[in-house]
Amino acid sequence: MILQLESERLLLLALQENQLMTLFQKGRNELEKELNLAISNFRIRADDSFLAEFQEVLGNYVIANVQKYPENYEWFTHWLIIEKKFRITVGGIGIGGMPDENHTTSIGYFIDEGFENQGIATEAVILLTRWMFLNKNLETIFADTLLEGLGSQKVLQKAGFTLLQEVEEGLRWQCKRSK
Repeated sequence: MILQLESERLLLLALQENQLMTLFQKGRNELEKELNLAISNFRIRADDSFLAEFQEVLGNYVIANVQKYPENYEWFTHWLIIEKKFRITVGGIGIGGMPDENHTTSIGYFIDEGFENQGIATEAVILLTRWMFLNKNLETIFADTLLEGLGSQKVLQKAGFTLLQEVEEGLRWQCKRSK
């Protein structure tokens, strides 16, 4: 069963193992063809190492954990952020796994630079975190941003995250379950 979350503008699609393999081995455009999506010209406003790092995480963490925990794959997989009107991939978002012994997990996301400053990342983060908090074991979600990642910091603030502390990679944000 394919898990998807939907808002007025967006569809978040939790990729299954075979879809992750297509993304990893053949690339985003091949996956978009398989899913009958418009072919994107996906560009990320990041340094060149981001795509290599994403590919490494996909191969070494995401796929391995989706295989290891098929009953909870959505907590480990890559979720496509799809703009519904044009059926095009506009970003990606993921969860750092099931809630741990401290009742926490993390999220990370990225948006195609052609779709920045449209509220898409905020909408996707809100949509996914609402779904995540349906798990009663989850109390806190963390997200890290670069110090200079002002756009991402604004996304998290608008989505209800608060600044927790400075960390080696930048800033750590948290969102606590509403009481």
